[in-house]
Amino acid sequence: MAIVTVEGTVSRINQNGVGFGVKESWQGREGREAHRYWSAWMPDNVPVQVVVGDAVKITGPLRTQVDRDPRFVAHTVSNAKVEITRENGPRSWAPDNGQPPADEYPPDDPYADGTAWSTAQVPA
Repeated sequence: MAIVTVEGTVSRINQNGVGFGVKESWQGREGREAHRYWSAWMPDNVPVQVVVGDAVKITGPLRTQVDRDPRFVAHTVSNAKVEITRENGPRSWAPDNGQPPADEYPPDDPYADGTAWSTAQVPA
């Protein structure tokens, strides 16, 4: 199994909370930007504090799934190790209305001590 390293930008947080999407971009042959979307899946019980727009570097085993249409290949990095290379904004539970963060975390937040968030609880 091949180990891959992908550098890109977090494009979405998976709703089931165990991973996120990464958009990898590069300069194409004719000077146009080309890109590929990857799915990064975390090992069990490993929280990652990312938000959409973060620049990340992910490393892990490559998994691919070819659709019936051979032009489509799903690129996945499983059991990914994640390094945030550039953060996109603050990490807080601040509401979107510009108010300061609440004194208390959401009541059913398992990471209420503030040490880490799972990807399921990261606001997009």
